[in-house]
Amino acid sequence: MRADSERLVQALSVARVPVSHREFPHMWHDFQLYAGMVPEATLALEEMARFITEHLTVKMRDHAAHDVAGAPQAGAVQSGR
Repeated sequence: MRADSERLVQALSVARVPVSHREFPHMWHDFQLYAGMVPEATLALEEMARFITEHLTVKMRDHAAHDVAGAPQAGAVQSGR
């Protein structure tokens, strides 16, 4: 799985997609499920949350900046008039 992850990171980087890759030596496959009990798991989830929040915030801000004034927003209900 490590080699697959490394190939995915490389492909995403080439495609200019924001990506972060972090290894936690001596941890098992799904150790993140033990956040709150295993310090490395807690750290891993904190890092993931920070990355996701940073990139979603930027994406949402960019999207809002490109919205046309008065254009219906996604999920908006339009009247039949």
